[in-house]
Amino acid sequence: MTYLLKAVLCVIILVVKSRTIEDSLIYTPKNFCVRLTTNKTALIQWVEPVTIRTEIMGYTLYYTRDAELPLKEWNSTTIGNSPLTTIRDIELGQVYSFRVQVRSLGLDGPGPLSDLYHFKMSNRSRSCYDHPKTLQIKTLNFLRASATSHKSVEVWWNLMYDPHHVTGFQIFYGLEGSNNWKYKLVGLTQSAELTGLEEGANYTITIAAVTISGMLDYYSQEITVKVQPEDVPLNLKVSDIRPDSMILEWSPPTRFYPVKYKIAYDAVKDFIDSTGIRQHFRYETTEEYVDGGIKAYALRNLMPYTNYNINISAIPIDYSYRPAVKITARTDMAAPNPMTKPDIFGVINGDNIQILLPKASEEYGPVSYYYVVVVPETPYVDLPSKIFSTEELLENEWEEGEDINTPYITAKFSGKIPYAFILGGPDHGGFKNHKLNSKKRYRVFLRAVVITPNGDLFTDSPYSDYISLDSNKMKTKLQPFNVI
Repeated sequence: MTYLLKAVLCVIILVVKSRTIEDSLIYTPKNFCVRLTTNKTALIQWVEPVTIRTEIMGYTLYYTRDAELPLKEWNSTTIGNSPLTTIRDIELGQVYSFRVQVRSLGLDGPGPLSDLYHFKMSNRSRSCYDHPKTLQIKTLNFLRASATSHKSVEVWWNLMYDPHHVTGFQIFYGLEGSNNWKYKLVGLTQSAELTGLEEGANYTITIAAVTISGMLDYYSQEITVKVQPEDVPLNLKVSDIRPDSMILEWSPPTRFYPVKYKIAYDAVKDFIDSTGIRQHFRYETTEEYVDGGIKAYALRNLMPYTNYNINISAIPIDYSYRPAVKITARTDMAAPNPMTKPDIFGVINGDNIQILLPKASEEYGPVSYYYVVVVPETPYVDLPSKIFSTEELLENEWEEGEDINTPYITAKFSGKIPYAFILGGPDHGGFKNHKLNSKKRYRVFLRAVVITPNGDLFTDSPYSDYISLDSNKMKTKLQPFNVI
């Protein structure tokens, strides 16, 4: 009796489990539609079902003119997980039957099949289906595309929609006549760029609205575009780049002669400031219009060492929209911004002096290295520091114990500089850190050097106050030699 009861329970459990699995695999694609793109090619679209609980790996589309045939004798095409494909070599005026089968992760054997759908291959201009009224989506006024390079296309559209029900758009694109489609998901915008395309190839493009429920609502328009730039300025390049300017050069588009060009550029800047904090700035877009006969233009009053995103579009005689070509360029580096002067911390062990070093902002480019320059009290000490060339300072080498009476470099640091430094202490950067003469006074300045392709640029800090071993006998603990 016990064994019989267990057997009955097992049968009940298996039946319940089977029904649960069967229910979870009900496949009812929404908005299944067929639309002719040519007299021999049809575009097939539908919306992914939400009842499938396993991960969708792809689909198999079956189609035939004789629905009485066994399924294995139907024509079929296997596609990825985008519910979109094309079929070729169709016959106009004939009725075709369709079924879709899901390939899902975790399923043994073929996935579930959809019901039969019947379509007559005629009337190319008719919409696939009416959009649900609850979405309050109106007619797609236009869908257009144009190549912006030999590898990219810009797609733009004009669509009225209810932002309370639509969260974005999904653009489907594939080689003309192919059943392999890719897609790009964008937000609530009216244009998008498709990249990585085959040069000279024809692509078919269509679009769908993405609803708040995650469903796709397709539109009837499909367009074909050739990946060959004809409506945009050609051969765009940047030359004569300087810290505050650059020159743009281009050729006119091949399809029309523009009445004007629109140049729009913005900038992004990321750098470490003089306090060691990373700063990030985005500059607003600047727009300039130039005559259609111009093929070169100088951008001026730019920021040094800044990345500029530049768009140039050609404006036709009817002033209708045309996409822009894009290029990114960075202005050259400039000498660093002014620094603060070195501060005197105090005398160390009676024969050394600790100073606090400033840091240069890298807003105009990364600092390659710093020189710590000591100027003994001589007639030189009141001269502007910039008159001391780096080459002259490098030549001023002194032996230990000599009476130093000209400016000299006492230390060199890479782009990272310590917070504090001891004059007369250990050597650093390959330079002799000479002991200070207790009978002399000194001043110190810091030189920040930027290496550019056009030569080295530098900025000097102001002179420190006069320092002397006799001026302050204060004993203090050595500060950490940290690099910031």
